[in-house]
Amino acid sequence: PGMYIGIQAVMSLFASRISKNVSSELTGLVIDSGAGSTHIVPIVKGYVLTSCIINSPLAGNEVDYFVVNKLKERKEKIPFEAMKEVAKDIKENHSYLCPDINKEYEKMSSGTEYTYKYMNKENKIKLGAETFLAGEIFFQPELFRKNYTRPLHEMVDECVRKAPITERKGLMKNIILSGGSTMFKGFDKRLQRDYNNLITEKYKTKEKLANVIKHPKQKHAVWFGASIFGKVAEFKNNAYSRAQYEEEGP
Repeated sequence: PGMYIGIQAVMSLFASRISKNVSSELTGLVIDSGAGSTHIVPIVKGYVLTSCIINSPLAGNEVDYFVVNKLKERKEKIPFEAMKEVAKDIKENHSYLCPDINKEYEKMSSGTEYTYKYMNKENKIKLGAETFLAGEIFFQPELFRKNYTRPLHEMVDECVRKAPITERKGLMKNIILSGGSTMFKGFDKRLQRDYNNLITEKYKTKEKLANVIKHPKQKHAVWFGASIFGKVAEFKNNAYSRAQYEEEGP
């Protein structure tokens, strides 16, 4: 038996290898977003460029708070004890990112019917704009926080620009999504579109350099990547055995 303590983003990069579009080389830009925070981590040949990491406080908890407020604004009759779970379920199973918010408002009628269970009883409410606005926290954060206005694609670009110039294209071509807050339907397409638009405008090129990759194990990418790493030769070369621990200590 052996033990290896790895970096989350590197494990996420390992997990992305199940996608056909991923480079076999361990180089990529990992966007890891969970409940409490979002991290943008550049990795080159398995090594994290720690000085280039970008962090954001916007993540899943902020989305939950937004959905709860929307439900309260409409005075939906949801018990206080159930409100957070209902908001979380709406976020995870009914929310998505759209190309154009204004068009989405135009399409929205009286709202989709949604059923939730509380105290073994089924209750019905109507879903509204929160279904397509919730994920905008990453792309139009000014709608949620007046003191935080940096969209995700701009943070990704800053992270790439901090990296050595010879590695930038490799990072752009291999942007990996990881964590539950990147699971919005359309998240990958929206990020790829916005970042390519930024590249075109800022760097005066028509080449679509950004490639955002999603995969089936995205939500639990860190755990899945670690299980893959445990089976490859590199693990045995880097892991500490029990005998080494007893001999040398921590």
